[in-house]
Amino acid sequence: MAEAIVLFLCFGLGLCRFLYEESKRSYGDLIKENTEIELQGRVDWVKESEYGVTLMLSNVTLAKKERGSLKLVAFVSEADGILPGDRIRADGVLGEFDRAGNPGEFDSFLYYRSLGCQYSCEIEAITGVKRAKLPIYRMLMAVRSRLQSVYQVICKEDAAGVYQAMLLGEKSELLAETKELYSDGGISHILAISGLHIAVLGMGLYRVLRRVGGFRTSGVLAGLVICLYVIMTGSAVSACRAGIMFVIQLLSFIVKRSYDMLSAAAAALLVLLWHNPWYLFHSGCQLSFGAVFAIGLVYPSLSCVFGAKRPIAKALLSSLSVSLVTFPILSCSFYELSPYSILLNLIVIPCMTLVMLSGLMGGTAGFFWLGLGKFLVALGQYILQIYATLCRWICLLPYSKYLTGKPSQFILMLYYLLLTCLVAICMALFGRQNDDTKKNDVNRLFYKLFLAGSFLLLPFLLGIRMQRNLYVCFLNVSQGDGIFIQTEDNIRILVDGGSSDKRNLYQKSLLPFLKSRGVDALDFAVVTHPDEDHISALKELIEQGEIALGQLLLPRIDKALQDEAYCNLAELAKENGITVGYLSQGDRLCAGSLIITCLYPYKGLITEDRNGYSTVLEVKYKEYTMLLTGDLDEAGEEYLSKHVLGEGKKYTLLKVAHHGSKYSTTEAFLEKVKAEYAVISCGKKNRYGHPHDEVLQRLEQAGIKVRITAEEGAIQMSPH
Repeated sequence: MAEAIVLFLCFGLGLCRFLYEESKRSYGDLIKENTEIELQGRVDWVKESEYGVTLMLSNVTLAKKERGSLKLVAFVSEADGILPGDRIRADGVLGEFDRAGNPGEFDSFLYYRSLGCQYSCEIEAITGVKRAKLPIYRMLMAVRSRLQSVYQVICKEDAAGVYQAMLLGEKSELLAETKELYSDGGISHILAISGLHIAVLGMGLYRVLRRVGGFRTSGVLAGLVICLYVIMTGSAVSACRAGIMFVIQLLSFIVKRSYDMLSAAAAALLVLLWHNPWYLFHSGCQLSFGAVFAIGLVYPSLSCVFGAKRPIAKALLSSLSVSLVTFPILSCSFYELSPYSILLNLIVIPCMTLVMLSGLMGGTAGFFWLGLGKFLVALGQYILQIYATLCRWICLLPYSKYLTGKPSQFILMLYYLLLTCLVAICMALFGRQNDDTKKNDVNRLFYKLFLAGSFLLLPFLLGIRMQRNLYVCFLNVSQGDGIFIQTEDNIRILVDGGSSDKRNLYQKSLLPFLKSRGVDALDFAVVTHPDEDHISALKELIEQGEIALGQLLLPRIDKALQDEAYCNLAELAKENGITVGYLSQGDRLCAGSLIITCLYPYKGLITEDRNGYSTVLEVKYKEYTMLLTGDLDEAGEEYLSKHVLGEGKKYTLLKVAHHGSKYSTTEAFLEKVKAEYAVISCGKKNRYGHPHDEVLQRLEQAGIKVRITAEEGAIQMSPH
């Protein structure tokens, strides 16, 4: 009863805290009006990149009499001499963080809110700098900067990036290849500062101090060093969690009380969530605490069943326990799992102590003598090379990646419910010394096999996708087109995929979207015409080969119209082993209840530009019909109205041609289509002025409800 009351009170306090954070003053009016404001704030950290300098500001005030409570991310072209701890005064324009424009895409809003930042700011000019009164920030940042320089000298480029991420929390120098390799191998967790780092540094220091001092002195000094280390490395959630738990452990030594890991973890979670309730949505927070609770709750039950007397058995069960708890979190964040990571971590984690000690001693020695630093860090670099080699070997094995997609809320709840039930069964059957099953070897073996199979099969639940109807998504590609269609029979079709103003569209939008849907292969990719705003991401998809493509379908046109872009795209597909097909009027694709008919272009078409032969598709699923028009021009619409779209034809949805250009979507065409809804794919504040007011007026007069990707983001529908 007492536990239930405490839990209820904690939930109530957390809810009040969350509501308080959300009740803070909004500055949406300043953002809408694009008003330049003067702000003052304390610099928490400074990061430089090729695009400029990023400052994290806290205790920000936007008016002299207002109490400083804001935290925001500021972007400025130059910030010479500004260090953490300084207070700056600047002129700038407030902005809001973008929500994810497509399913699976990175959500800037949620990420920065989990860091406590409400707004962003484009700084026009820094008008004043007030140096920090306490030199602690400067000292810590100076040590960090010096260590970064040391690692860059004493280590090879790839190892230098790993050590800076692993020991200093600085991931900007981490090579993209190394980061991807560790992620594919399922060992990217070693790049985050967590409990292992704190244990090696903190407990090592504590034990050294205990040789010359008492419990209190040693505990206070070790705790202070760890707190400074957490601040120096950027105060990441995992580092803060480990730091708080370490301080609680030191307090238990000082007051001579027992230390309970789960209680310490719960206390750390309460402290962090009270500081920032949005940490609850931070994947780093979820993974960090998930790993701790796995060791404290799941590992003991597995040990009861399978025994863990030998070190290798303990390591295996520990790795399995952490994986079972964190796999759903990884699926929600990255949409794929590395099954072999359970075995790979058996080698990686035990060696991490040597890697860290080598790096710490090498970096410290490098302060004074670079030669000694190179010697001491050599062992760690050698082990990191072994890690990289093992990851490459793992990636060559079959099923090295298990693409789960983003699990539904129902699947997540079912997964953790089943995991809880399995843990309870383990404790019920094997947790008691006098249990009858322990007297019967046959029963014990049966239960062990059943439980082992259940635990190993449980992660496959995350890959189950329940789709019974057609799924259509008009992707938010900014100024461009991209339409994804998936049938209940798992036929997957992409119609176009490009943008003229969104950089890295494939890596940032298309690939995450497909992975979140659990798509590892496309059956067809239809290109309406080879303009860059329709094929930029599709070309990269073909080149990368991460998503397999069965057949590329181009419009069937005369050779006179086949320009360089058209021919290059066809050649690119053939070079990558992809079949190239061609569509013209009358061609059909049939998949169960889905029928896609090509209405345009017709054979013998003569036109002056690519838009003139843009492929038009009629998509029919039971009673639901769509007309996808690409960038069809007015002449093409006129041809369809006269020769293809007969009387009595009616479409559920029209994909408005050419992003809402005033030269398409004529009144005569709309009268023939008779659509209920219209979708316009375009970018915010694009330089073409799409969609034009004339088009919107014509759609309104025709009684068609309009949806625009620039306003809504990706437009999803699942007609029955």
